[in-house]
Amino acid sequence: MGENRRIYCKGVLMNKRLFKLLSFVFMLVLALPLAAKSAFAETASTEAATGTPKAVVATITDFRVEDRFGNPTTVVNKANVYAIAMTWDASANANVEPGDYFDVTLPNEMRFTAAHPASTFNITDAATGEVMAVAHVTPGTDGFGGNMRVVFTDYVNNHTDLRGTARLGFTIDSQRVQTGTGKSFIFTVSGSPVPVTFDVTAPGTIDTEYLSKWGKMIEGNANEIQWTGRINYSRGNFHNVRLHDQLLDWGGGDLPAEIRYVPGSFELWTGVFDEYGSTIPGTAHRVPITDDMLTISPDGQSFDLDLSGIDLSNGQSFKFTYRTTYVPGVALRNLIKMYSDNPEYSSDWVYRNATSSGEGTSTIVARIRIIKVDKDDHNTKLAGAVFKGTNTTDPTKTWTITTGADGTATTEKLPAGTYSVQEITAPDGYQLNTDMYNLTVSATTGVIKTVEDEKTPTVDVQVNKTWVGTVGGPVTVRLYKDGVASSETVTLDQTNNWTATFSGLLRNDATDGHVIAYTVVEENVPAGYTGAVSGNQADGFTVTNTKIPPNTPPTTPLATPPSETPKKPKKKQPKLPETGDFSEIALVAVATVGSVITTLGYALKDRRK
Repeated sequence: MGENRRIYCKGVLMNKRLFKLLSFVFMLVLALPLAAKSAFAETASTEAATGTPKAVVATITDFRVEDRFGNPTTVVNKANVYAIAMTWDASANANVEPGDYFDVTLPNEMRFTAAHPASTFNITDAATGEVMAVAHVTPGTDGFGGNMRVVFTDYVNNHTDLRGTARLGFTIDSQRVQTGTGKSFIFTVSGSPVPVTFDVTAPGTIDTEYLSKWGKMIEGNANEIQWTGRINYSRGNFHNVRLHDQLLDWGGGDLPAEIRYVPGSFELWTGVFDEYGSTIPGTAHRVPITDDMLTISPDGQSFDLDLSGIDLSNGQSFKFTYRTTYVPGVALRNLIKMYSDNPEYSSDWVYRNATSSGEGTSTIVARIRIIKVDKDDHNTKLAGAVFKGTNTTDPTKTWTITTGADGTATTEKLPAGTYSVQEITAPDGYQLNTDMYNLTVSATTGVIKTVEDEKTPTVDVQVNKTWVGTVGGPVTVRLYKDGVASSETVTLDQTNNWTATFSGLLRNDATDGHVIAYTVVEENVPAGYTGAVSGNQADGFTVTNTKIPPNTPPTTPLATPPSETPKKPKKKQPKLPETGDFSEIALVAVATVGSVITTLGYALKDRRK
């Protein structure tokens, strides 16, 4: 019995241990799905953040050719620089992530050089200047055609409804493309062909050309231009031919000193030209240019080429080439003139490098953007305006933003909800806009709000100076606002004809809006003058200084003495004796006699006793 009980108790003990073990295993089994779910979510988030970029669909809503100055054109000259301007739309993509892209395949008849600054450019938000995407141009193996990839930045984390433009610089391959009208070139955008059509011309007016010149970029070198000219394509008879060439700024300004002819780059050739102005192979022969033929100016921006020793009387044709340095962005005009015994001919060409750029628009998500503008001129953006936002369902959730130099201010990503937004600090020179705006954001939408401010009313206070008597020197006048001295002063002197104005003063107080009362005080009235201020704020103040005449005493007594009120006579006080005075001696004597009599009286009284 005792043995059975012992076994029973042991069994109970074993059951308790087994229960604890089984409970632990049970809890572990329950926790595994949660742990797996958490681990999966973290992995999925990481993959999403670092996922492989994907192609998004973009459509082209406008495709046109522009010249080097941004003007639309339907004619392209083989020797010049142009741009393809496209308007793209990627708003149909629901979830664009950083690194996503779309491609534009470029025609093989066009050159889009990788060495040119236009090979990589930013597409920026037209409103904020933020970089929406970066365009990368990768030319084909021979420098022609290739691909442009537009890659979106982290801008898309907070924006949707993506649209924009891109302007891509190019030149035409003169060998692959013949002159003519209606030439078609195929771009492919997101796999869809997009044709663009324009006319192609050759440099100069070929049929009647006696002198022409053009320039183009040098492959791999954006800082130099290759210039080419033709002489006597139409095979006229010329004697004593001289050329003068000059580099100029197309806008008429000063040309950068860095732009100069490149010494040693000048070459002269004779040959036969085909109908397109190109030298027929096998006909070209180099003509030496001696030192006495070529003279370059000291500033390096003009030259003279003397061909008088070369016979052009039998219709010989020539081609010349040379290089100049270049500063990207400059519209460089090259003017050449030909002098001879025949009439003067001239030709000029304006070169501007191919530039590429892009802008975009979008809708912000989960954010509020304020655009602060002048009420009368929305093109005037206002900096320094402070706005406070308060969540309408939870007033403890607030934020403040301040507009920058572009007049905009954007919140961080906000929790979905409605926010009461109000201006709490106005820009300098403007009145506070007290309107309240209830703006709602969500995970997929945001708000862009334009807020107007009126200019603060101002007044001008004029101060004039008048002298009575001798005219003194400069004086300083201080402005007072509601009786309180301000930091503003003016100096009145002969140079400003003793007048000045306190301009642009606030009409109303910023705290309670009351009309400010302005006054003026002359500081340090000149010695020998009195000072007085008259006038008012509306009409202006006049500060008058009057010369004080010298103080001259009167030569004759007054005819009638001034009357005075009779005064009550004062009671005379006993005069104390002064040293050596007789009255003092008498007083001492009386005192001595009194003392003797007193002493005798006490002596007699004692004897009676």
